[in-house]
Amino acid sequence: MIFWRIVVCVVAFVVFGVMVCAVRWRLVEARYRKAALVERYRTARERIRTTQAALQRLLRPERLRESAEKAALTQPQGAER
Repeated sequence: MIFWRIVVCVVAFVVFGVMVCAVRWRLVEARYRKAALVERYRTARERIRTTQAALQRLLRPERLRESAEKAALTQPQGAER
């Protein structure tokens, strides 16, 4: 009779240990998944920021004027009609 009580206690202890390990594994997995999402969001936000900065540099009035002047200088003289 005492043998079966020991067996039940050991089985319960093992099941409890497996459940604790599973919960801890889930928590660690969730933490890494969240970190990956945050990193992806940060990378995308940085890419958007650099693209916006590049567009603002390109669309400054003095830059547009310079490119219009360059285009006027590089056009052949006989091409205007």
